[in-house]
Amino acid sequence: YALELKYREELRIKAENVATRLGRVLDNAAHEIFIFSVDTHHIMQANRGARRHLGYSAEEMLNLRPLSFMPDISEEKFSELLKPLLTGETAEVSFETVQQRKNGSRYPVDVQIQISRLETPPVFFALVQDLSERKISEAKLEQAAFYDSLTNIPNRSLFKERLSYAISVCTL
Repeated sequence: YALELKYREELRIKAENVATRLGRVLDNAAHEIFIFSVDTHHIMQANRGARRHLGYSAEEMLNLRPLSFMPDISEEKFSELLKPLLTGETAEVSFETVQQRKNGSRYPVDVQIQISRLETPPVFFALVQDLSERKISEAKLEQAAFYDSLTNIPNRSLFKERLSYAISVCTL
């Protein structure tokens, strides 16, 4: 009996170590991680990455909802996005939007939301990635593809694209 108790205690300690490590890793992740209520959408937890990107303290975050810093998404649109998770149609919803920091500045993000029914009551789990660098790179690539690098004058590729568009609009 004493060996069994010792074995159970060792398993409990290992499980706590794994949970502690996972919590520490997630809290220090560069991406924004949120846990929020299925019913009220109030944020229950936000990692350091979220607080750093958005400029809010941990206490301030608890008074917010994801829509508090997603100005381009209405309450109705957000509910519609989450509906497939609630009905079980899908395991994850993803979308791009813009987030607004506490200081008013905005940045593009990719949002992935899942529902965890393991919690009582169930909660939403959101992973948010800042797309600022990617959007800058995409803009540079588009500039290089459609404009002369020396003169910055539109090139043949841009002319062909706009001509094709104009022809398609005129034939409607």
